[in-house]
Amino acid sequence: MRARCRKGDLRVPHLLNVTIGISSFNEERNIGKLLDELLRQKEDENFSIIQVVISDDSRDSTCRIIEQYAKKEERICLCHHSIRRGKPSAINEIFSKAQGDIVVLLDADILPADRMLIWRLVQPFLRRLKLGIVAGAAVALRPRTVHERMAYFTFKIWRYLREELRGGNNFFSVHGKVMAVSSRLSENVVIPDGVIGDDGYLYLMCLRLGSKVYYDGDAVVYYRETSNLRDFLKRRIKYEKNLNQLLDFFGELARRELSIPRSLLVRTSLREGLRDPIGLILSVPAVIFSKVYSRKIYMDPIWPIALSTKNL
Repeated sequence: MRARCRKGDLRVPHLLNVTIGISSFNEERNIGKLLDELLRQKEDENFSIIQVVISDDSRDSTCRIIEQYAKKEERICLCHHSIRRGKPSAINEIFSKAQGDIVVLLDADILPADRMLIWRLVQPFLRRLKLGIVAGAAVALRPRTVHERMAYFTFKIWRYLREELRGGNNFFSVHGKVMAVSSRLSENVVIPDGVIGDDGYLYLMCLRLGSKVYYDGDAVVYYRETSNLRDFLKRRIKYEKNLNQLLDFFGELARRELSIPRSLLVRTSLREGLRDPIGLILSVPAVIFSKVYSRKIYMDPIWPIALSTKNL
């Protein structure tokens, strides 16, 4: 029998229990592919995947597909709800059900790049003290449409910024699509109702609690960017609302962490613009519009789904 450390004690390289948590809403196209990949993930002598907790609000056949997997794999735990509650509620439910020393949070519309995703997210906890979050790398798939090229251009800027600022250990590297959270954080944080950006909230709470964040650029998941203008604007307006809300919640801490050197932003935009001038021309007006428009409208925290991202 392998030795196991006490839950919450991540200082010793003994067997750690890992919970995978997935929030899903109408993911019948993707959930089966994701579960197939997760059940193939590599474990080693340092950790074991003991749970896959899925907090689901779907109205399509997502629930039925998960139930079929759960019949064959006892580690899968489905928590289904008939109303859409929003992602913060789903994450809070995952935290409450989690039995692991580490909770890996994933969106349902992603795919791991390989069998080593969970391994890569766990390893930093074995080597570093006081880690609260290990952020993986969410990588957009190559665009298939003109509008998707617009979104892909903004992704390239964001990717460069997240890797340049403090070696990746920054606000922009923590993405809700893929992160691992220590039990110290998951057991002491409840995301309030109405929070728009769960990932940013967890990042700032991690710092407030005195824990550290580490970015692993090799822990890659793939996702699809928005492929029409309507969905792109939804995402951008949500992003702008999220930043303003975090400033209200966290004040000076958020102001410091959200700050990007203007010279770095301009240099990055020009560099990517020279490589993809069409992407630059398409994205800049839309980004400016969303920044201005976001100040004038109320946004329900349970935001409209961007359906064009569901076709991996």
